[in-house]
Amino acid sequence: MNKVLLSAFVLLIGCSREARSASPRAANDHPRTVVLELFTSQGCSSCPPADKLLSKLRGEKFDGGVVIPLAYHVDYWNHLGWSDPFSSPKWSARQRDYAAAIKSAQVYTPQLIVNGSVQLVGSAEGQVRAEIARQLEGSDRGKVVIDQITRAGNELEVQLRAKLDRGAAANRADVVVALFENGLATTVTRGENANRNLANDSIVRWQSRSFELAPDGTEVTAKVRIPLADGWRVDHLGVASFVQEPKSRAIFGSTARMVR
Repeated sequence: MNKVLLSAFVLLIGCSREARSASPRAANDHPRTVVLELFTSQGCSSCPPADKLLSKLRGEKFDGGVVIPLAYHVDYWNHLGWSDPFSSPKWSARQRDYAAAIKSAQVYTPQLIVNGSVQLVGSAEGQVRAEIARQLEGSDRGKVVIDQITRAGNELEVQLRAKLDRGAAANRADVVVALFENGLATTVTRGENANRNLANDSIVRWQSRSFELAPDGTEVTAKVRIPLADGWRVDHLGVASFVQEPKSRAIFGSTARMVR
């Protein structure tokens, strides 16, 4: 993957009404969202089934909510013969942060983190679907909406708004914005997956903790600028955003939208 210097510029352009004190479902007035974060690698022979499952889930509709899959390719398999072109030490560090928050010594591939709080083997389809169903029985405790995505030269500008439900968190929460790409295929020539053509979707290309939310229900409107790298196909790109508590890593609400 081409290495570029990536940065985000967040312009906080206003804040507005406080959330009404009502039940979480009534206050949010939007469907339950479930973020699936798969930590994977093209250098791991156990990962292709999990990658395939993530792509399968991406194409499905779920009663009661929306499922948002994201694939983070870690870099710690790269020394075993194949360097994953989508890997980054940032994604390996993110996985370690989850291990610390969930109080699990396990860092492995394919590992799936569901809404920032539950870890599963990413290829265990029955368990993954059961956890999605369990999550869909709950309610989001925050909201993020992508109002518009525009392209200007080699940047995307994402206009969004977000808020926490009053009392959802004791302190602040982060609004995280991620850029992902679908529909990529790689011919692997070395390592555990040598001589295989691997298909990957929902590959996280860029991510930033873009701005913060107060726990008082105030809605914040912002613009986030995402630099585009050579080789990224704009018509295959999408933007995901989620509200995440920094310490527990719990995700309170999320959304996703394709660029095109």
